[in-house]
Amino acid sequence: DVCSSDLCPTDQDRLSRHKKTLVEWTIESADALLTAGKMSHAITLVSELQSRQILDWRGDRIIKTSQLIQQADRLSALGRFKLSQEKLKQAINLRPDLSLLEARQKANHHRQVQMDRLSRELEQAILGNEPNRIRRLCTELLLVAPNYEVAIDAQIGRAHV
Repeated sequence: DVCSSDLCPTDQDRLSRHKKTLVEWTIESADALLTAGKMSHAITLVSELQSRQILDWRGDRIIKTSQLIQQADRLSALGRFKLSQEKLKQAINLRPDLSLLEARQKANHHRQVQMDRLSRELEQAILGNEPNRIRRLCTELLLVAPNYEVAIDAQIGRAHV
């Protein structure tokens, strides 16, 4: 009793079950990575499902949430905390259950307050032509926002007030 060139119905059922299992395990793993703050890894894992055209709404949500968090992180590094907060709010709308989002929002707020204070001090140091203070403040600003161009420029002497 041999099946035709198509798969036997039992083989098709087995493949369908395996495919569903693969999707479930991948989604669970990607969600765990996202929850752990490993957005790139979560995206990479879910992208495998996307490339096989078996991605469902949960995978889409993991990708979109991860991308929003990555965008927020990039904006924070540039010192653009308000825009970063907007991206985090969008991510919270998608995944209100992720505690890391609230923690990032609080950290952003704290960093914004620090940056505002340090930026005012840096402006005063530049106006007062205080090179040692400028270097110290730039270092502190870059700890708050590692890619903040004003601090980078001031640190190498290209600051314009």
